[in-house]
Amino acid sequence: MEYVKSNRPAIAVDLDDVVFPCAEGLVAAYNEHYGTNFQPNMPQSTWDVPQEEVQERFNGLQLGTTPGMVKPGWFEEMQVPDRETIEALRRLPAKYRLYAVSARHYGLVDVTQQSIEKYLPGVFEQVILTQRPVETEDGIKVTTDSKTEIYRQYNMKIAIDDSPHHLERGLEGDDAPLGLAILFGERPWHPGATIDDPRAIECRTWAEAEEAIARYFAR
Repeated sequence: MEYVKSNRPAIAVDLDDVVFPCAEGLVAAYNEHYGTNFQPNMPQSTWDVPQEEVQERFNGLQLGTTPGMVKPGWFEEMQVPDRETIEALRRLPAKYRLYAVSARHYGLVDVTQQSIEKYLPGVFEQVILTQRPVETEDGIKVTTDSKTEIYRQYNMKIAIDDSPHHLERGLEGDDAPLGLAILFGERPWHPGATIDDPRAIECRTWAEAEEAIARYFAR
């Protein structure tokens, strides 16, 4: 099926461990700074501090605000997609509108935009972070949208993500926004995870993902 530019179908593309490497480097930085020996596939409930604090530590390491960090700019240096990712994401906009949809900390918006402009210029219609600061009478507060809300708002029928959680929510209910959920990559945070839904498919490579997308829209 041929689409003119204005009515190309919209697809949501996650960033961490889909476009950019994240898990291995983030956990390595955590271990180096805190003297631990964890792996991404270890449940964070079993780590050295409560799960919420693990996430706060991750945020500090990514933002470069953790006191005593040896190399605060390490996360920015990691934002380099591999060749397969770059080539696939440069092909897809000919037929589809791609949106980067990520649950990254809102403080990473500049690093994210700079990396995309450097390696993937013109690929994404928009970069959407689920967290955003909102100015209120009581000061700045952080508002968080679910990815499902974003899928619905932008009429996204396909999402590519390494997190089964976000994809499952996008498939829930009679008014589910997603028609196809692509559980992508090696998924270091979620090894062996699956989604029990005929609208979900596992794709380890971009070639597999491109084929799945083409099949969906050729129906």
